[in-house]
Amino acid sequence: MFKRPFFLLGLFFGALAAFCLRLPKLRPRPAASTDLQAASSDFRAASSDFRGFLTDAFLICDSAGTLVEANAPAQAMFGANRLPFLRYATGQDVPPGQHPLLRAAVLHEAASGLYGFTAADGSERVLDVSARPLPDGGAAAVFRDVTAPHESKKREREAQAHRGVVEALCRRLSLAQTAEAAAQAVAEESRTLLSDVPDIQVKLFTFDPASDTLTCLASAPDGRPKRPKFMAAARPETVRFDAQVPELWQMYIARRPSADGLPLIAGGVAVGHLSVSSSAVNVFEDPAVRETLELIASLAALALAAPAASVQASASAAQTAAVCEIAAAIGSAEAHELADRITECVKRVTHADVCTLSVPAGGKLSVLGQTYKDSLLLPQTAPDDPRLHGKASRKAWRTRKTVTHLGLPPDTEAGPWRAFTGSAGSYSVIALPLADHGVLSVYTAGSAPLPEMQKKFLETVAALLSLSSASATVSTDGAD
Repeated sequence: MFKRPFFLLGLFFGALAAFCLRLPKLRPRPAASTDLQAASSDFRAASSDFRGFLTDAFLICDSAGTLVEANAPAQAMFGANRLPFLRYATGQDVPPGQHPLLRAAVLHEAASGLYGFTAADGSERVLDVSARPLPDGGAAAVFRDVTAPHESKKREREAQAHRGVVEALCRRLSLAQTAEAAAQAVAEESRTLLSDVPDIQVKLFTFDPASDTLTCLASAPDGRPKRPKFMAAARPETVRFDAQVPELWQMYIARRPSADGLPLIAGGVAVGHLSVSSSAVNVFEDPAVRETLELIASLAALALAAPAASVQASASAAQTAAVCEIAAAIGSAEAHELADRITECVKRVTHADVCTLSVPAGGKLSVLGQTYKDSLLLPQTAPDDPRLHGKASRKAWRTRKTVTHLGLPPDTEAGPWRAFTGSAGSYSVIALPLADHGVLSVYTAGSAPLPEMQKKFLETVAALLSLSSASATVSTDGAD
C-alpha cells in the first residue's frame, strides 16, 4: 500500500501544502514593527500638538526614566527638565523607585493617586497624578492640581467632626452632676478634637479669687494614680496664681487666649482656663481647631459658673450653721465637749485633716477634747506633749497673732500626727490665738492656703471663743 504511486504522490502534495501554510509565520514581519513605530510617532506628534491645549501639567519620559517632554504648565509648576518631588498622604516622601511616572516607564505599570507637593512659592498643593506607559517605551503622566476641591472636602469633614465633638460635650455636660464631672468632660472632648496633635495633654483649671489659687479639676489623659498609696496623691493639683506670669496675665487680666491656653469667661470674668500642652510647635495653628476650642471654652465657663455659685452658697450656709452650733454650745457644753464640737465643725467646713483646740496649762499648751486622738499615730500621747504643738501654734500663743505656714515637709511639725500628707507630700498649718486663752490650729494637706472665706470663718470662731465668758472656763479647765 505504501509503495503505490498515488499514495506517495498524496504524501508529497500534503507536505508541500503544510510547508506553504507555515511559510508566512517563518518569514520576518517588518511591516508590523513599522506600524508600531509609526503609531508611536503619530502618538508623540499628536501629544506634542495637544500639549498646548492642556491646562494640567503633562510630562513624558523615556524608558530609562529621563524626562524628555514637558508642557508649559508643567514647567511653570515643577521647573524645567525635572521631575516633581511628591509626598504620600501620610507626609512621607515618595521614593524615586515609587514615583508614578518612573513606575510607568520602567516597570510598565499604570499608576495613579493623590500626592502632596510643595510649590516654588512654598504653598502646599495636592496633585491628582495619572501615569501610563507608552507603546514603544517610556511613559506619560498628567498632574492635575486638585488642592481647592480637596481642601474644601477636608474642611467639610473637619467641620462635621467638630460638630460631633461639640454635640457630645453638650450631652455630657447636661448629664454631669458635679463640677469635676463637667470639667472632665470638657478635658476629654477637647483632647478628642486634638487627637492628631502629638503628645497632647489638656487640663482644666478653675480660679479661686479668695485664695488666689488655681485648681486643676480635670486632665486628659488623667495622670493621677488610680490607687494612690496615700490619699494626698489623689488630691486636685493646686498652684498659686501669679499675675506676673505672661500667660496668666494674658488669660485672666486681658481675657485673651495665650499661646497654650484659653480663658473661661463667664459674666465678663475669667473663672478658669483650659490649658493645652503638646510637643508640637503651635497647637492652635489651625483656625478651625482654635474656633472650636473657643466654643468649648465658652460651654465650659457656662457649665462651671453655675456650680461654682451653688458651691459658694452651700459653703456660706454651712459656715453660718457651724457658727450657730458653736455659739449655742459655748454656753452649755463642758470644756472638752466644747473642744470636740468646735473641731468637728471646723473640719466639716474647711475639710481640714487635723484641728486642735489648745489652752495654756502650767506654762505650756495642752490639747482639749478627745477627737484629736483619732489623728495620732500614738493615741496614748499626753495632751500636754510638746510634740502635739508645732512652731506655728507656739508662736501664735506667744505673739497673739495669726501664724500661717505653707508647704511644710511631713516631718517638720507633724510629730505624732498621722502621715495624712503622704511620705513625700507637704502640709499647711494656720494657728489663730484665742486672746490669752489658747490657740486654734488647723492642719491641711498640700501647700495651698485656706480660701479667704474659710479663713474668715476661723477668725469668727476664734473671736467667739475669745469674747465669750466660756473662754475663762476653758482656760481654767485646761489643766484637768
